[in-house]
Amino acid sequence: MPPRKREIDIKGLEAVKRNLESLKSKSVAETRRGLYVSAELIMTQSKKIVPVDTGALRSTGHVKPPVDTPGRIEIELGYGGPAGKGDKAGKDLGYGIWVHERMDAQHKVGEAKFLQKPFEIAAPGVAAALGESLRKLVESYHGA
Repeated sequence: MPPRKREIDIKGLEAVKRNLESLKSKSVAETRRGLYVSAELIMTQSKKIVPVDTGALRSTGHVKPPVDTPGRIEIELGYGGPAGKGDKAGKDLGYGIWVHERMDAQHKVGEAKFLQKPFEIAAPGVAAALGESLRKLVESYHGA
């Protein structure tokens, strides 16, 4: 005997779809916000240990707004470059990478790896903080 067809009418399915779309949009926005705040905190820590001679390099530390690319959200933070055009004459301070990478250089103020070190220290906490904020967001939809 062939199985009988059954129909199920789910009431409120459109509301569920709307909630899921809203949750998706809000979770992307929350992730962008959390990453940006984390990048700013990393930059703050980096500026505490960036080598200082004239102060020009430190003054070009920047965090760009998040950029959505397929399947990811990217944030650029760094020194010099387009955000800086650093010194008062408007020239790019392209030496930042050299200052960052020279482990043998002796600085009166600051140290090498001034961006890498704060990033590595912060990375595990960033993932945990994002997870927690997204968990709270999902919980706010429970029963909505």
